[in-house]
Amino acid sequence: MATRLIPARDRWAEILCLGLALILLMAGCSRAPRRVPLPIGQQPQIFSGELGSSLNREYLLYLPEEINRKKQKRWPVILYLHGGSLRGEKVERVKSYGLPRWLEKQRNFPFLVISPQCPPGQRWNDPEGLVRLLEEVCRRFPVDHSRVYLTGISMGGGGAWLLASRHPEWFAAVAPLCGPGQTSWACGLKSLPVRVYHGAKDTTIPLRRSEEMVSALKACGGQVELMVLPEAAHDLTWLYERKELFEWFLSHRK
Repeated sequence: MATRLIPARDRWAEILCLGLALILLMAGCSRAPRRVPLPIGQQPQIFSGELGSSLNREYLLYLPEEINRKKQKRWPVILYLHGGSLRGEKVERVKSYGLPRWLEKQRNFPFLVISPQCPPGQRWNDPEGLVRLLEEVCRRFPVDHSRVYLTGISMGGGGAWLLASRHPEWFAAVAPLCGPGQTSWACGLKSLPVRVYHGAKDTTIPLRRSEEMVSALKACGGQVELMVLPEAAHDLTWLYERKELFEWFLSHRK
């Protein structure tokens, strides 16, 4: 078979074309993908993980405006559990009171805030589902794992007691507000800073429920303080509009 000889100038032209194609290919591969800005403020999200009995698939997530400007920053997180009157299947109801309501007016609250909704007739009795939700948010967003905080009010305060007792490794500090707990859970929280708020005039969940939890936790060697509000009844939602609680959170990290 005869061998076809390629003229030298054609061979150099072919090499030049191949080199140029390789340069263009490398330039395209090295170009960083354009980052899509994250939706700021409080928006509904869909939980893609395994659901438990006390967790709806839709939840609220608050992202501060600066999350798109400070791209290298890792943000502290608050998991908020609502009270019993907001159970349902429409996550927008969670904004009716408490921390999610206040967040509707905020642009740069310096936390990511996760606010799930409990289904009708249920309680916050699925710690594993809540942990899976935390895992998903921490995987998708720039979270500071050393500054994950937990709070809840009324039924949500009880949920905070339970979740923190089962999974203390997740949290840097916990703040139940007027929440009913079981004293058998107390020793599970002994490694965590805990601040409990309760109104002295609360007739829905009496102050003694928090006092019993605090006494049991102290007996286990826990780090706990009870903030009794002398003139307050059961509605303590206004505490989420003050800096005090959030400054206390930020004073703790794992």
